[in-house]
Amino acid sequence: MEVENLAEQLCLEVRELSLGTSGEIERICGAPTSLRFLRDFVLPNKPCIITGAIDHWPALTSWTNSYLRASLWNQRVSVHSTPNGLADAVVDVDQLHCTTHLTSNGSLARGNESFSVQEEGYPVRGLCCPLDGQKSTTIDMHEARNTHILSAHGCEGDKGPCKFCAPGQRIYLIDPLQEKNLHYISKQEGHDDVMLLECNCRDLKSSSLDIHLKGQKKLSKDAVEIHDEESSLMTGLPIDTAHGLCRKEGSQQQAFFATAYVEHVPFPEALDMILHSSIGSGVAYAQEQNSCFLTEYSALSADADTHIPWATEAFGCLPEAVNLWIGNEKAVTSFHKDHYENLYAVIAGEKHFTLLPPTDIHRLYIKEYPCAHYEKCEGKFVIEQEKPVKFIPWASVDPYPPAELLSEARFKFPKYFNGPKPFTCTLQAGEILYLPSLWFHHVRQSPDLEGRTIALNFWYDMQFDIKYAYHNFLESLIVKL
Repeated sequence: MEVENLAEQLCLEVRELSLGTSGEIERICGAPTSLRFLRDFVLPNKPCIITGAIDHWPALTSWTNSYLRASLWNQRVSVHSTPNGLADAVVDVDQLHCTTHLTSNGSLARGNESFSVQEEGYPVRGLCCPLDGQKSTTIDMHEARNTHILSAHGCEGDKGPCKFCAPGQRIYLIDPLQEKNLHYISKQEGHDDVMLLECNCRDLKSSSLDIHLKGQKKLSKDAVEIHDEESSLMTGLPIDTAHGLCRKEGSQQQAFFATAYVEHVPFPEALDMILHSSIGSGVAYAQEQNSCFLTEYSALSADADTHIPWATEAFGCLPEAVNLWIGNEKAVTSFHKDHYENLYAVIAGEKHFTLLPPTDIHRLYIKEYPCAHYEKCEGKFVIEQEKPVKFIPWASVDPYPPAELLSEARFKFPKYFNGPKPFTCTLQAGEILYLPSLWFHHVRQSPDLEGRTIALNFWYDMQFDIKYAYHNFLESLIVKL
């Protein structure tokens, strides 16, 4: 508790001494001198917005959709896709109950969209739960290879039991009957196959559980073993029986960290994917963090500077990477930090930034999450857990949860929602944001009249100096809380 209090004090003190308490970011008209930029912003690790510094870029007026199609008509580019617009993101299992459920034929549904299911681990032969008022619903996942079965435990008053494999691949077993559910685990003798059967209490009154698995096998009531929330389900990865999550030993994590499905397609096709993105069927984002502006998009390099002269002089080096980003309002970037000094320039549309200084790390509830990634199978998104299993520390906070989940988010993350104002800004076309190294940032976007948001960012190497050492020390303290 003492460390938490000291962290709160540090959070307030840095605002009083340097950053201000209004949550506003200072604006500069015109390109600053390298000396002013270094003295007033880089050394104090303080963000700013620069207007009028890139008005000479042809990209601001020439990058229409037709121009981009013509310039890149035969160029293959990297497209990162997810079913929900959340790439490199963590989704809390409790935040998904109201948006997704399993359909009676075993596919994942949200609205009118469906997904397939795939995880790493044990093959699943069948999974059953009460759904939409039915006593049982058979979900045949026989074709899902390397699937890991995760138990859920529901009780009266819960929103419903759930089965979860990773962020974005939201697999929920909604129980509209709101009665206590029991979960049955069965392992076929001599096999690693695991069956999870979830039935309403009333089903126990029948002589057998009327559940048919692939091959028309019926599992009788006497053939199953009942496990409560205190039970250990199976060997292998530890299982959180309360929420059905693969988790690190001793951890209470209830979510996964997932990266996007990446494909390389001709630019005109990539642009169409972006313009027709929709939650459920897929949200596309053209980007690759390997200086793609100078590689995949080199045909456009004459339309914008490949470095920011006054920043290059201040940092004493050219940027390590220049990245191009093309997306729409459905693509959202979760809270994270970069080990770069970042100059972020908007070409079309708007970017909406929510920023926290490195001293606010305790407010983001950094936890370690199991890693996973999206794949596509027969045109549908599936998600695979990384193998061997590995974990990554990531921020748990979504600063803009759906309205129906806001009160829950405030309860779970009081340090964020009840703390000092985050720094926020909207960056319009022709403006640059200086985003200092190690600052946490969450990014949303609004498209222009042509339906896209375009930005260039310049990553300059940060100095791994005493500030970096202090931040690592603070982070190590916070993680141990």
